[in-house]
Amino acid sequence: MIRYANCIIFAALIFLGGYSCSKDKNTTDTPVEKVDTLSTGWSKMTFPGVQLNDICFLDNTTGYVIGSSNYKSLDGGVTWTKLSATFPEAVNLTVTNDGKLFVCGHNNIIYRSTDGGAVFSPINIGTGIIDDTYFLDNTIGYSASTVGLLQTIDGGVNWAKVSPAAGLPFALFSRYNTCSFINSNTGWIASDSMIYKSNGSINSWAASTFTGTKPSDEIFCVFPVTTQIVYVGCGDGKIYKSTNGGTTFAYVNSLPKNSTTIFLDLHFIDASLGYASYGNHIYKTTDGGNSWQMVVSLKDADISEIHFTDASHGWACSALGHILKFKL
Repeated sequence: MIRYANCIIFAALIFLGGYSCSKDKNTTDTPVEKVDTLSTGWSKMTFPGVQLNDICFLDNTTGYVIGSSNYKSLDGGVTWTKLSATFPEAVNLTVTNDGKLFVCGHNNIIYRSTDGGAVFSPINIGTGIIDDTYFLDNTIGYSASTVGLLQTIDGGVNWAKVSPAAGLPFALFSRYNTCSFINSNTGWIASDSMIYKSNGSINSWAASTFTGTKPSDEIFCVFPVTTQIVYVGCGDGKIYKSTNGGTTFAYVNSLPKNSTTIFLDLHFIDASLGYASYGNHIYKTTDGGNSWQMVVSLKDADISEIHFTDASHGWACSALGHILKFKL
């Protein structure tokens, strides 16, 4: 889920003035080298020269990561095999329960594979740009495109615009759009700094309202835990929570922002336990987002995406080819 993850490496030189009392008066200080910080359970591997934009696992063993090159793992992310498929700009990856893969490339094409990534078939949806797909099951899926809400009911072979989709101002959807659903009547769409919730049907939508501190940047992710508990994350580091299905969202906390940070991703295991990636850090909460503890810090790259299958298995990828694996 690009996520527009640009990485800039900073080098800091520290100069000390004066003289010490040591025997060697001419000692020259060397630059402080930045290092990765990985908490218990986390490990890292790197594909040099590769940009990775999204990662998704079907279960605790089979997973995929996409970007300037694309890979598949059959052992939980310990080893990876490069796929032959390439995409103009792979930004979003979705895997259904029966193993179908869908890749979006920030254009009007959805790429579909039914053989574990060996072959992808391009599906042209006409005009508009696709940034995200979300599947409820093996047949029903959705995409929030720049021309409207799209739906498939045949496993992604055909896509049609939902019409009417009252309450969705798609004319404004010119930036990154993302969607998430709990069932065929309950969903959320994020575009710019707004969230829209379905009103009992995908044909009727209403804008959510925010209490407390309002979003001042683009909303990049929507993560529903239940039909009532929904989290969203913004590019400015703000995290919001709804306890009424998205009618209102309340500000809960902000993650520290640095000059290169532009993307925030969320993944909750349940209403209390969750993870957030922001810049070159991954954070963990055990109290529903009220407080966050940093568990990963990369020295040289922003994290593009995080994904968990349960409380003991998780993964992340970065714009500099890093794959992070969490296993307890």
